[in-house]
Amino acid sequence: MNWKKLLVFLGILLVIGFKFKPNNLNKKNKNFPKIRGVIMPHHDLVSQIFEKNFSKLSLETKPKTIVILGTNHFLPISPTFTATNEIKKKLQIDMLWTDDELVNKDHSIQTIVPYINKYFPNTEIIPILISSRYDSIKGLGDFVNSLTNKFDKNETIYLASVDFAHEVSLEEGINNNSESIKNISNFNYNNILKYDDKNMDSPIAITTLLLTMEKLGAKKWETWESSHGALVLNNIDTNSTSYVVGVFKEDLLLEKYN
Repeated sequence: MNWKKLLVFLGILLVIGFKFKPNNLNKKNKNFPKIRGVIMPHHDLVSQIFEKNFSKLSLETKPKTIVILGTNHFLPISPTFTATNEIKKKLQIDMLWTDDELVNKDHSIQTIVPYINKYFPNTEIIPILISSRYDSIKGLGDFVNSLTNKFDKNETIYLASVDFAHEVSLEEGINNNSESIKNISNFNYNNILKYDDKNMDSPIAITTLLLTMEKLGAKKWETWESSHGALVLNNIDTNSTSYVVGVFKEDLLLEKYN
């Protein structure tokens, strides 16, 4: 037997084995775009949408913190951003108004929390309600700057809890979803801020999320689901709410050169 050739062969096997060790594969996987933002409905009708998409989300990311940007349903004339006293004390952001009862009863927060607890049991939840009142895009941007400075970019997800078209037919709802998704993916604030319930229940929450994603360099949108209550109820003649689920991932090219 040629021992020299055998040693060379074994050396090649060792090199190949090193290259494909699990640790090296994990390092390579770190180069995939990371999820920074999510759009999720809050209608309690769609438990299967929650289960499917929170399960999918949990396979792709393990955040330390999830910030919920929820629709303010019960006091939309309140200041733009509302949190509990505990959250304001923690974050120390002057632009936050406080109302514990309002936050604790709004389903844009409370419908989402059990699913976060189920799929992300070790994740801190920061609930913030967003009203329909705002002063300017700049004002929203100032809040986003203050908020994002409080959290580690690599350990935080921002989740806009927003239902889309309300009391519309299946055809109209899906068509309006497509229009909304186009403006969301293109970061078209001017069109989004003109929307009413025929497109979404909180254009301000969506705009706040988009400003946050711009700040974090996460502008790659993926649509995970566009649906409607008629599909959930298996009754195509029902007027109902439409739903959009999707994520924003970081732009690796922007990340590389920043």
